[in-house]
Amino acid sequence: MGDQKNDGKNEVALIFTLTSSAGFYSVFWFMLKAYLYAERQSWDFYLEMGDWVYTYSKGWHDYFDSFTLWSEEYVSDYTTIHRGRHGLLPFMDKDFNFSLSDYQRAISEVYKLKKELVLEYDRYPVYRYAVMVRRGDKKTECSLLEPSTIAQFIKNKVDGVAERGQNSDLYVQSDDIRVVEVIRRIYTSDDESRQVFSLTPDHHFGSYHHQGYLSVAESSVKGKIVCWNEKTPEDRYHEFSQFLIGMEICRHAKIVWTDYVSNVGRFLVLSSSGKVVTFPESKDVDYKMKAFPGYECFGF
Repeated sequence: MGDQKNDGKNEVALIFTLTSSAGFYSVFWFMLKAYLYAERQSWDFYLEMGDWVYTYSKGWHDYFDSFTLWSEEYVSDYTTIHRGRHGLLPFMDKDFNFSLSDYQRAISEVYKLKKELVLEYDRYPVYRYAVMVRRGDKKTECSLLEPSTIAQFIKNKVDGVAERGQNSDLYVQSDDIRVVEVIRRIYTSDDESRQVFSLTPDHHFGSYHHQGYLSVAESSVKGKIVCWNEKTPEDRYHEFSQFLIGMEICRHAKIVWTDYVSNVGRFLVLSSSGKVVTFPESKDVDYKMKAFPGYECFGF
């Protein structure tokens, strides 16, 4: 898709604007819903860069090879132009939705990392086990399991199934280095051959979209946290690229543990190629269910 204009066969266009109103996957779900609706209506779909906090120089195309970016030069090609953004899709009934399998398909169509990120991901092995633990500003929305509880749960599961000599290394995806340290200590406590790997930087103590969320951060680390809207373009590009690579490691692990109350957790549920085990409870997903991943927990 790149920056090439759509084929122009349709008279209606839908432009989705990427904004900094929420985190990546929260905005992503609204974008997918708009994309699916445009597809159903046979409308051309475009992305437009607003004040998207992850932008380095090209916005979406800093990280992904999908979608055409809107240009005002295209206005004359359409009789009707609809616009949407995070939290606002005025061209469709707010209760209208697609099935989870529709969202799965859409992810496979548009979540296409740029070649340089794929090459970076290819440097890492395929892990048998991975876990994603969200912290930071997610604590403003819901109660979260303690990392020690998650670590002990995973350790018990692996202890029960791992065969002698089997690689039981664990990849940990988290926005808080303290989570990684707790899981490493517990998971490797009685087996020195086990390794815990993570791309989480040593100076990360939770992901916070903006300063308004810092009220839930512990006082001991609050002064060390740099919110996404305060990072330099270079820092946000490096850190978000590493985050996306870590997500690829999780998505392709043989077994990945994740929550289902965060947007990133629900993304893993719908996009992972291996077995997904959710916590605090492990439940099956009805992919025929019509639900919006940006809000709903799939009926859990």
